Amino acid sequence: MTAAGDLRGRDVVARYRTPLTLLSAIVARIPPAWQVKLFRSSTNSDSLAARALRFAVLRSVARQCGELVDVRSHALLLRPDQMIIGSRVSIHPFCYLDGTGGLRIGDDVSIAHAVSIMTTNHTWDSSDVPIRDQAVSEAPTRIGSDVWIGAGARVMAGITIGDHAVVAAGAIVTRDVAPSDVVAGIPAVVIKRR
Repeated sequence: MTAAGDLRGRDVVARYRTPLTLLSAIVARIPPAWQVKLFRSSTNSDSLAARALRFAVLRSVARQCGELVDVRSHALLLRPDQMIIGSRVSIHPFCYLDGTGGLRIGDDVSIAHAVSIMTTNHTWDSSDVPIRDQAVSEAPTRIGSDVWIGAGARVMAGITIGDHAVVAAGAIVTRDVAPSDVVAGIPAVVIKRR
């Protein structure tokens, strides 16, 4: 038998499915701008109450959000209204997920701490204009189901990571990752298959 302190975050959240459903219904009645403020105000804590509040807000503001999504402290989700997030997803501390260009995350995805997932990029076509003043391009990023993204990895805009793939810690993903591939390095390359 496993002690409550030994359970994974998603398992703890599963115990509270009914209160979470009620909390989600209450949060859905709050104006969206206030929901975003609630989410941001809870990001410094990893208490169950703070995690429940983040989940309830995410269910309301995301384009789509499944069951048992556990967003840990200090995670920044930019433009969650452009995110589709599956069920049983964990987003660990200090992650940066940019939904601006469209972000889709499948089911059973683990995103380790300090991961960045991008959907935008700066352009630098003109040398006569400072880069900061040039356009920003958007490209949807897709993460399949049953994917693990290791600590400190970076996934660039427009990338698709296939189902059952693994991205090693510290990898920088600049090309699509096929289903069941394990990638590592800078830039990330296939090191084996699952």
